[in-house]
Amino acid sequence: MTTAAILPFISAQGSWGEIGRQVGQMFQPAIERHLEAWTRHVVAETGCARGAVETAAAPYARPIQDHTPFLWEELDGMSRGCGIPVSRLLILQARAEVMRANKRPLPECTTFAVTGRRSGGVTLIGQNVDLVPFVAEYGAVIRQMPTGFPATLLYTSAGLLGHNGINEAGVGVCANFIDDPAGWGDGLPRYLLSRLALREESAEAARAAMLAPPRAASRNLLVADDRGTLLDVEALRTEAATLGGVDGLLVHANHLEAPEFQGYEKPSDNSLRRRERLEELLRDAKSPVTVADVQGFYRDHENAPHSLCAHPFPGRNLETVVSVIGDLTNRELHASKGAPCRAPYATYTIATCRTGALSVTVRDDFQPAFGE
Repeated sequence: MTTAAILPFISAQGSWGEIGRQVGQMFQPAIERHLEAWTRHVVAETGCARGAVETAAAPYARPIQDHTPFLWEELDGMSRGCGIPVSRLLILQARAEVMRANKRPLPECTTFAVTGRRSGGVTLIGQNVDLVPFVAEYGAVIRQMPTGFPATLLYTSAGLLGHNGINEAGVGVCANFIDDPAGWGDGLPRYLLSRLALREESAEAARAAMLAPPRAASRNLLVADDRGTLLDVEALRTEAATLGGVDGLLVHANHLEAPEFQGYEKPSDNSLRRRERLEELLRDAKSPVTVADVQGFYRDHENAPHSLCAHPFPGRNLETVVSVIGDLTNRELHASKGAPCRAPYATYTIATCRTGALSVTVRDDFQPAFGE
């Protein structure tokens, strides 16, 4: 019998530099492969020279140093742990910006948050992460236990400092694509904004932290906490607008929804269909909505090829490379390795074996149809 794979998990603790060193050391082969795969991808998609990829990433060093010195310390530690120069690791931190310098990105990812009566008092957040298919190979879950800050569970790709996650204070963040018609430029790479949220102890504080530094790129940032605060921040490069949950529900895809931004763009059919479908499933679900319910929703193929569980089609070579659901009340992260229609969700906890908890379990009884 074939056994489904789950995302690799590691736990790192100490100073930011020490956490980076441990992660770099343990994920060295995967970081090297991810870096090479992304470089080849940029070259193939844009026609630029290999050396131009590293050159395009170089300007993002200064914003990281100036606005998130803890992340620069962590990146330096990762470099020492894996033996890859920081100049090359910057390609992964700014992978979206490096690509955008030469090619317009595609809409990717669908996020949600639910709380209150809809979920029986539990606060859940989640995201189907839609990226180029090869990224699925490099996904990982990292438990960070930094000195003086909340412990966190991060989903990310090997060598990238952050994507989405939850912390022990009950704060969670998901981040997906939105476009800024004015373009991108100098500032903190968009993937790193999530890490600022996970140092905070409330959704409001997380929002303020993410909006503080100058941004290199537009980013949709859905943040929530276990007290039931649901916020979605449409962060363009130089302006931002915040949407709140309605009756305990918040859903977002890749088009701008804030009243302030209407008329900035023409939403894609793909984004509209995914957003409508997820809201429909969550709104019409029998209360309370559970993690198992959301797992089923994220496996949905209605409206294909514009489905929540995404697969490549002409004009959009993107696939759901991971599906992540954060339970902020119980401090658990549920994640599939690859598209959730092909894999079970594993459950990762902030708790450790010292408290009698298992770090990783598989409770999802979904049976993938291998070989399809």
